[in-house]
Amino acid sequence: LTPTLTLTPTLTLTLTLSQAGGVTLLVEVIATPHANPEATAAAARAVWALVEHAPLRTPVVTAGAVAPLVALLSAATDRGAAMSAAGALCTLARSQAHRQAVLDAGTLGPLLALLDGGGGAAEPDLDIIRQLAGVSLLPGRSF
Repeated sequence: LTPTLTLTPTLTLTLTLSQAGGVTLLVEVIATPHANPEATAAAARAVWALVEHAPLRTPVVTAGAVAPLVALLSAATDRGAAMSAAGALCTLARSQAHRQAVLDAGTLGPLLALLDGGGGAAEPDLDIIRQLAGVSLLPGRSF
């Protein structure tokens, strides 16, 4: 991954993390949530921060982060970890290139359950959930 954009200090750090195999390590931590719940929550927050930068979305998806994020969203006893997983998934789903991978992983049900439980999702997240629901349940139409 060679960036061809003006880098901010945050983006430089995240690109370095991605290049150094940090994404794979974060995915491994998320995939074993019972080993250390605090580390799992921190890894989910880090992945969410990474996917806020469009050039890092593909490396995160390629590293296999979607399924562990969905599993964390579905089973997290820590609401913060679940919200971080939801944030990362919603951010990935905003990208047309990754929306189908997010859908195929079964994200919609756990996201709706989180909202039903009073997760307080921000309005953009509600919009992406509506879009995902429209794609998943009513092809050719959106809410």
